[in-house]
Amino acid sequence: DDMTGLRAAIDSVLAQTHTDWELRIGPEDARLAEAVSEVIGPDADPRIRVIAPPKTLFNRAEARNLALDGTVSPVIAHIDPASTWDPDYLALQLNALAGGAQAVICGQWLTQKVLAPDGETERAETIGLRWSQPTLPRLENRPGTDITCLVMRRELYDRLGGFDRALPAFEDWDRMSRIADLSAPLAVPALLATSD
Repeated sequence: DDMTGLRAAIDSVLAQTHTDWELRIGPEDARLAEAVSEVIGPDADPRIRVIAPPKTLFNRAEARNLALDGTVSPVIAHIDPASTWDPDYLALQLNALAGGAQAVICGQWLTQKVLAPDGETERAETIGLRWSQPTLPRLENRPGTDITCLVMRRELYDRLGGFDRALPAFEDWDRMSRIADLSAPLAVPALLATSD
């Protein structure tokens, strides 16, 4: 429901220096699909697609699976409405992936929204950074890596299957744990994403 955050996420994808991408947005219900369509506008970039669900979806895992159904892209990346990518995110992540890894992961800036002195407008304030190799022991203790920082090959996604729709939350943590259980993603030593 964060349409301001969604607009910022979309704008960060539009600003990528690597321009061969498709953004598929899978809202959880028809009301959200309509709101998302309004955010992107009638003259949206043709690389952006809103995949309207046939019914109200149970959770974000189903929405993520809906967005990925039918795509044939050899590489998959995720971005959430509370996140943005650096303009070189895709270029640098894909360059690292070209070395043969099944998945790569970068670091991210962490921000929080604070009220400006006028008491009405919000601004983002950097509160830290997150960057760690997502090994299974680390992920079993806490979700130390955001899925927004992950780029994976389609073969790995197909091998793992979709997001676990039985999980009402933490579907991204589950996905990262399942990837780390197979082989930890290659760490890209750069802070290329920002999350609230």
